[in-house]
Formats: sequence, structure tokens, C-alpha cells
Amino acid sequence: MQTKPSEIFKEQETRFTGEAQQLDKKYRQLSLFRILSFAIALVLLFYLANERLDWAVVALVVLFPPFFFWLIIRHKKIKFARDMSRLQATINTEELLRLQNKLKEFPDGYQYFKPLHSYHLDLDIFGPHSLFQLINRTASLSGEKLLARWLSKAAPIEAIKARQEAVQELSPKLSWRQTFEAAGRHFKEPDSNTLPLLEWLKTPQKVRNNTFYRVAFYIFPTISILLLLGFIFFDLNIYFFIGSFVLNFLIVSRIMPIASETQQATTHSVKVLKGYQAMIKQVEDSTFSAPLLQQLQKTFRHEGSSASAKIKELSQILDGLDARTNQLYFLLNGIFMLDIYWMVRAERWKEEMQSDIGTWFAAISELDVLNSIAGFSYAQPQYSFPELQEGPQYLDIKDLGHPLLPAENRVTNDFKMEGAGEVILITGSNMAGKSTFLRTVGVNIVLALMGAPACASHMRLSPMQVFTSMRSTDSLEESVSSFYAELQRLRQLLKLVNAETAQQQLTEDMPDTAHDQLSTPDVADELPVLFMLDEVLKGTNSEDRHRGAEALIKQLSRLGASGFVSTHDLNLGQMAEHGGLRNFSFNSDVVGDSIRFRYKLEPGICKSFNASKLMQKMGIDIQ
Repeated sequence: MQTKPSEIFKEQETRFTGEAQQLDKKYRQLSLFRILSFAIALVLLFYLANERLDWAVVALVVLFPPFFFWLIIRHKKIKFARDMSRLQATINTEELLRLQNKLKEFPDGYQYFKPLHSYHLDLDIFGPHSLFQLINRTASLSGEKLLARWLSKAAPIEAIKARQEAVQELSPKLSWRQTFEAAGRHFKEPDSNTLPLLEWLKTPQKVRNNTFYRVAFYIFPTISILLLLGFIFFDLNIYFFIGSFVLNFLIVSRIMPIASETQQATTHSVKVLKGYQAMIKQVEDSTFSAPLLQQLQKTFRHEGSSASAKIKELSQILDGLDARTNQLYFLLNGIFMLDIYWMVRAERWKEEMQSDIGTWFAAISELDVLNSIAGFSYAQPQYSFPELQEGPQYLDIKDLGHPLLPAENRVTNDFKMEGAGEVILITGSNMAGKSTFLRTVGVNIVLALMGAPACASHMRLSPMQVFTSMRSTDSLEESVSSFYAELQRLRQLLKLVNAETAQQQLTEDMPDTAHDQLSTPDVADELPVLFMLDEVLKGTNSEDRHRGAEALIKQLSRLGASGFVSTHDLNLGQMAEHGGLRNFSFNSDVVGDSIRFRYKLEPGICKSFNASKLMQKMGIDIQ
């Protein structure tokens, strides 16, 4: 019997928590040992010097610093291992929370939400209890942004298939995936931003190509050191050294604004670079069979060195520039001309690698998203990867459920539609599941067209552009009622299916503010439209609503757009006599004082109603 993901995650959580506790104990013990060893060395130094044991003093001065430096390195390694174990324990805790649909504590990605997007608002892509929270396991800010883009626009068929193959390879590699995620998250910061770094890489060379600065760096610091040694050992006047210090500082002061500008442009990139370096190193050391993973891995190969080594070198350079805020740096800068040293190294790196680093960042972001989807797939082994096909609109789904509903409460449905212009009319009683079914279909199509598994035992579809109009809201700020907001939304739909005349007729009496924002972001214009309309034209009287809805549905069908319309208007069901329209319904049963919802999609017009019973249960006296 296969072990459940929840059991594996719990076992991993326990294991890494224990490892973190043991490493934390070692960390604290080594901290104490470092303090004691330093104190003992200091006391011993005074004692040996007082006893005139010069050979022992020399031995202590020579041997203790390397030993203490080794302790520092060892201390940092234990700290890193402890923090990684803590992160991996946290990652497994988060997996358990996702399995329980407890998504409140996860970032909701609302900053990526676009009100006029074709389906963001209605399908809960971003925001509280959203698909983004369920899928997102990215370890970098750039990966998070790329995931948001994949959730917002359908990919081409070949890209989807390549992603599916990569995800299927990564999914069972639990240890690899979680180590990759932990490595990136160890260095992740909310304000990390690589854009200033990429902009800096495009700036011209200002120091390295200046011969004077390069010659001065080798000559003047050497003179300063010799003068300092002369003062210490040969009673040379200290003012010679002070003079050389002032001269060095005057020369390096011409570089300081450039170094400061570079530091400011890159300071928020240091930690993210270290995260990328750790993630890329793991990719470089791995073996993949999926073509997309192999292609991304090849991106990190560079003549004579690896991408991770080069990024590590850059992060060390930027660390050196970041040290400019340290007061000791000011003194050392006047002796060793450190600004020249770091700027020459930075500009050399920039000249050699500026054409590659953008590609590296893009590749690691894509791997970050693939790893995130693989984690989602591993946690939901009952989900299936959809099959994609070219040609006319096609959708065939079995055991379709909503991934944001708890598995134990999820009711699944089968459904099939094919051919352009097919419209499904869904009638049903209140709370019977019409809107949830539309969202279930929509959110699984979004998953399928980004390369993720769908919440279904089988799914086959052709690429399509999903468009929804389900949650139209009014705006006091723009003086737009919910009815006008819905008309504006429908105008976006008509624009998407290129019904220019219908757009004009639909919106000729709309207020000016409703005309201002009709551009739908992230649409795939080349794809056929699959629309989902919930209670279409609900903001007007029943006669106008019926006439308008009937005209709109017929027109969309003629234009080749397929989709779903949920409604309480049973008269719309009579439209099924027109070609391309089919009736389905959700029904409920009234048993005594109880209402039992089936939540199953059934052919035909709804035959059960519960509004009166619901109102009675709320205390309204229905005669």
C-alpha cells in the first residue's frame, strides 16, 4: 500500500525538527567554546609575555588565529545546517496545512491580481483562499512573479507538454525538491530585487579601463605598507605613512561616488544572488531526463566555469562593496585603495558575464516554478495531467472537482463538450452548485493550460481563452452600478470575440467611466473563447434580462464562442431548440424541513426549487 503524502510530510517534519534541535545544541556549545577559547588565549598571552617566554608567545600568535578562524567557519556551517533543517521542517508543516486547505497564513499574491483580467476575480486565482496559495512553493521573488504569469495566461501546447514532463520527473524527488526550496528560501527577502543589478550591468566601465587607477592600486598601497613597516621596525617618522595615507585617500576619493553608486544599485541583490547560487549549484550537480530540465540545466554551463561559481564570485564582490558602511573600511580604504580593487573586479565580472546573467535568472525562475508545481502534484497524487489536443474547442472531464474544496467534502462531476459555438445552459435552485461548477471547470482549465495536474481522474482539452463574468460589483468612486459593471464586463467579452457592432449597441448608454477600462490583460487572442456567465444581466428586470440574455447567448454562439450560462430563468432553457445549446441542471430535494443538495450535474432543465423553503428557514412567513 502506497504511503499517503500526509504521512510522509509528518515524518519529514518530525525528522527535520529533531535535526534542527540537535544542530542548535551544537551551535550553542560551539558559541560557548569560541568565547572560552578566546578568553583563555588572551589570558595565556598575557601570562606568557609576563614570563618572558617569547617562543611561546610567537607560537600562540601564529597558531591561535587560524584555529579561531576555523572555529568561525565551523560555527557558520552548523548555523547554516540548522537553519536549513528548520526551513525543511517548516516546508513540511506547510504541506500539511495545504492538505487541510488551511491557506490563511500563506502569501496570497494579491499584488498580481488584475481587476480587468479575463478570470482573476471569479476563479480565485489570487487573494485569500486562492489557487496561488495552494500552488506557490517558489523560493525566489522572480519565481513567484513567473508563477503569477503562468496562472494568468495559457501556454502553447508544446510548452505545456514540456512542463508536464518536467513536473512529472521532479514530483517524486521529494528530498531534491525540498532542499532546492529551502536553499532559495534561506536567502529570500521581501525587498530583494534584481532589476537594479541588471540595470547596473548595462552601465559603461568607469574604473577598470582607466590605466592610472589600475597602476596606482599596485604602487601606492605597497608604498604605504612599506612606510608603516618602516615606522614599526626602523623608527621611520610616522608622518611619511600619514602622507601616503592622505595621498591614497585623495586618489581613491575620485572612485568613491562610483563605488557608492554601485553599492546602492546592488545592495538588495546580494542575498538573492546567494539564493540563486545555492539553487543553481543543486541543478548543476543533478542529472535530468526531461528535455526542458536538460535545456534549463545547459543554460548554467559556461566556458571554464559554472554559473554557480560565477554568481558566487559576484556575490563576494558585492559583499565587499557592502562593507563600505563599516567604519574600519574607511581606514583600510585609505591604505589599500579597496574601492579601486572591488570596482575593478566588479567591472571585469560585468564585462565577462553581463550577457549571461539575465538568462541564468530567467532559467532559475522557471525551475523554481516547475519545482513548485511538482510539489503541488506530489501532494495530490489523485490528480491527473490533462491531455492536450489541437483543433476545434474540446473539453472532456471525468471526476472533476474543485482543488480549493476539502477532498472529503468534494463532489465530482463528469462533463464533455466539443465544437465551436456550443453553449451550456445550467439551471438550478439556490445554493445547488451552479456557480461552484463554473468555477470548478474554469480553475481546472487554468491548471491544465499552465502545465499543472487537474483535479480530475481524466481531462482532455484543446487550448482556449477562459473568460468569466460572475462577480460584477458596483463602484461608488466611479459612480458605476453593478449592472453597468456587468455590461462593461460583457463588452470585454464581445471585444474578445471581435463583435464590434455588439459592443457599440451594448454600451451606447453607459457612463463615460465605464468606457475607460476595456483592455483585458494577459489574453491569448489567438485562442477560441470559453465564457462562463453566472446569472447574466441580473441587475435589471426579468423581462429585459430574459430578452438581453437570449440575444447575447445566440450572438456568442454564432460568433463561435463556447461556454456556460447559469441562470434561474427557466424560460432560457427553451432556447435549447436552437442548434448548439444544451440544458443541464443542479437539483435539490426537500425532505420535511431539510434541503438536501445533490451537487451533481444532470441533463435537462431544473425540476426542483428551494427558494421558498430557504426563506422559511430564515424566518420569513411564506403562505
